[in-house]
Amino acid sequence: MKKIILLLLCALLVTLPVSAEELQTNILPLLGEMKIMQGDTDGNLRLDDYVSRAEFAKIAITASKHKNTVALNLKISPFKDVTHQHWASPYIKLASDHKLVTGYPDSSFQPDNTVLYEEALNVFLKLLGYDDTDFGSSWPYGQVGLAINCGLTEGLEKSIGELMTRRDVAYLTYNLLNTEPKNSTAHYIETLNYKILEDVIILGTPLTDTSVGSGRVNTTSGNYRTSLTLEDAVGKKGDLILKNANEAVGFIPSNQYVEEYLVYQVLDDDIVVSQNGTLKSLSVDKNLTVYNKSQTTSLKNSLASISIGDTLKIYKTMDMVTDYGVLSTDLLKGPVTATSKTVVQTDENTTFIRNGSQATGYELNDILYYSEKLNTVWAYSKKVSGVYESASPNRDNPTSVVISGTTYALEGAEAFYKLSSKGTVKLGDSVTVLLGRDGKIADVLSGTPDSVVGYLQATGKKTFQNGDGSEYSSNYISLVTASGEVLEYPTSSDYSASKNKIVKLSFQNQKVKLNTLNTASSVSGTVDYDTKTIGNHRLAEEVSILDVSTIDKLETGSYVKIYPQRLDGMNLSASSVLYSEKNQAGEIDTLFLHNVTGDAHKYGIVTYASEYNERSNMRTYTYDIDGNTTTMNGSIFTSVSTGAPARFVFSGNTIDSITSLFKISSPVSQINDFSVVCNDTEYLMSDRVVVYQKNADYQYLKMAKDDLMEQQDSYTIHAYYDKSQSAGGRIRVLVAVKKPN
Repeated sequence: MKKIILLLLCALLVTLPVSAEELQTNILPLLGEMKIMQGDTDGNLRLDDYVSRAEFAKIAITASKHKNTVALNLKISPFKDVTHQHWASPYIKLASDHKLVTGYPDSSFQPDNTVLYEEALNVFLKLLGYDDTDFGSSWPYGQVGLAINCGLTEGLEKSIGELMTRRDVAYLTYNLLNTEPKNSTAHYIETLNYKILEDVIILGTPLTDTSVGSGRVNTTSGNYRTSLTLEDAVGKKGDLILKNANEAVGFIPSNQYVEEYLVYQVLDDDIVVSQNGTLKSLSVDKNLTVYNKSQTTSLKNSLASISIGDTLKIYKTMDMVTDYGVLSTDLLKGPVTATSKTVVQTDENTTFIRNGSQATGYELNDILYYSEKLNTVWAYSKKVSGVYESASPNRDNPTSVVISGTTYALEGAEAFYKLSSKGTVKLGDSVTVLLGRDGKIADVLSGTPDSVVGYLQATGKKTFQNGDGSEYSSNYISLVTASGEVLEYPTSSDYSASKNKIVKLSFQNQKVKLNTLNTASSVSGTVDYDTKTIGNHRLAEEVSILDVSTIDKLETGSYVKIYPQRLDGMNLSASSVLYSEKNQAGEIDTLFLHNVTGDAHKYGIVTYASEYNERSNMRTYTYDIDGNTTTMNGSIFTSVSTGAPARFVFSGNTIDSITSLFKISSPVSQINDFSVVCNDTEYLMSDRVVVYQKNADYQYLKMAKDDLMEQQDSYTIHAYYDKSQSAGGRIRVLVAVKKPN
């Protein structure tokens, strides 16, 4: 499973029924397409003008199946005040013939009078097939009551005797088209050779999805020709009006609630949102149907394609039942290299997120991604310096490259161009690459920085490649930066004497020169995570800390990247701080520590230790580290016995030392996610704690911590630690023995 971290954009948006916006964008274009209501010669619909009885008679005819039978050259005067020369005479005559309209007792029609609310309802009810027998004798209350009951008046705030504007008539006509005629289950519009498809979701238009052809729209019911502008309707559900079964001529959105979220990161197991600066869990069914452009999938199956800056809209019914989701991808712009402070336009309301944390801006040479819609900029500052060794599959079309022994995928045109055969960077060049949000190379800077500081982990010889493709053998070093990045460089000398030391590299002619740094430090004191301090030294917000296991060149060095929280409350001595650097603000941003936490070591259990042989000064040991069992002979470790949980130190593939762990005297009464409780005292547990089940044959079998947590009442459990908690120690090994039934 995956976890999505999302930034909440809008807590709740409501689509109101038949809004003024929908009138302009959906209803009026539909009425114009059907030639029911059209503007004047300038295209002006004059929505606030009143509608005369003559105008309404024309609207009634053009909204009926009689619209193609109008006799425009009529020579008959239908009413004494409507001569055959009156512009509306043909429409009034046809409406009168079909008993849609009637005149007054004096044989007049009064065509210039404004049509009244009840008169308009009466005409449209007759179009729906109702007659006087359905209204009763109480004019106009019978007509108004029936119109309300069949939905004809929805959205109209009118009363008997009120005058109708063109806006009112537009709403009323739309309601007519969506109302079922008497004794029918179809919509009235279908009697006019149109068809309404209900609950259709607009999936894409040419401007939102390049796979949709020009002049077409893609929906959940099919792909149709259209002249409508539907970009703002993408994702919405509603009624789609078709003409001739293949042309979409109208779309009326349903009433929906929509919640919109900005994707921030994809992790495991949960969906988290940020609302008003606070992260919280958001419960969304992973099987929720999700539409991504023209693709229909589920939220669970679309996670792999989600990235920072995408938006996820959750649509709900008016009774707040979650209906479906719409994912909009590829919305984030970037990567862009921050070559200046104005490369991305920002303002006082712009939100900056740098390396995953809130920030006040970005720095030069950061890799930027931004969303104009959300006014948010994401900045990444990670850089790697090294030698450009090779490209894959080739330099003409590289998709990944090797920089000092580490392979990186490419992202963006800048990186592709510079590292390709057409670019300025050649194989064997020393370069600094800028990494984007996914750890891919987004850009390349010319040359390398003045120096690189790291923990020298390995030395030796290997083969490198020249810019012309030829190979050469060179000494090399492998070092680890404080951020945990492993880098390899060709060197002009053998630096094995500096193994497991903190070193500084300078670059000379595509090779590096190495200097061992003096590990004397002025940094010491108690670590306070809340104030981000070590004694009187402040820590940078993005401080990089590496804790190394040894500085002895004969041992196999190991390391672990840690965070300030891990050091909280510990008192660091100057001798445990191997090296530190400060930024321009005087804050420590780089820190190398010597075996402060103990987290860099390997822990396990001695499953067998033979008796000591005085003549040969040797013992045989079998040990298990993280489920891997090894047997060896050694002339040391005389104090280690069978069944002893221990810490192991190596020299190459040979163990240099085994040190027994300390046992908490009382058995474990409770195991939590990050701690154990023994005799009412809580002890912090390593996040890499090793668990062994000891069976009746004194065999030690590795066991998953989660399994032990679920069954802890069935076992007697003992905990073993490396040093006191105040000194950075943790529970490293748990040994569980099944209780008798």
